Amino acid sequence: MVVNKPQNQGVLFESPFDQELDPENRWIKFSVLIPWDKLSSFYHRYMDSRMGASIKDARLVLGALIIKHQENLSDEGTIEAIQENLYMQYFLGLPSFKRDAVFAPSLFVEIRKRLGIDYWSAVNEIIIKHNQPSSRYLPEKTDSDPPPAENSGTINIDATVVEQDIQYLLI
Repeated sequence: MVVNKPQNQGVLFESPFDQELDPENRWIKFSVLIPWDKLSSFYHRYMDSRMGASIKDARLVLGALIIKHQENLSDEGTIEAIQENLYMQYFLGLPSFKRDAVFAPSLFVEIRKRLGIDYWSAVNEIIIKHNQPSSRYLPEKTDSDPPPAENSGTINIDATVVEQDIQYLLI
């Protein structure tokens, strides 16, 4: 006997969307490490509302750029990956899964034009400072701790290179 399955599988397909997100997922863990509020205010200082269309949410744009570079994707590939991955959408701060593109890939070009290398250096510093342990959590130094090692003496290094005319005999 032949059993016909309905061809509208999308309706019957079970999805993980009815379940909780896995808190051990790397994008969820990574989203906690990013100081989104600080980065957002820093982002808006670089974006002038009088220049062009309205500004997209900072977390959306900066998060997409982080995903792009973390996954080594093209502009179009990044948008497609975000469109397909609910954990990446969570990382971007979206309230729920969205099937549409979060923005046009051409926005990456505009963002790269407006933000320079100095901006990204500052963003890296903000993230690093946010994730450094504060000094209050470091153990106090005691008198019984050994003193730090000091450099003493000298080292002579010969870094000359001399070409040699070495002939090899074939046997």
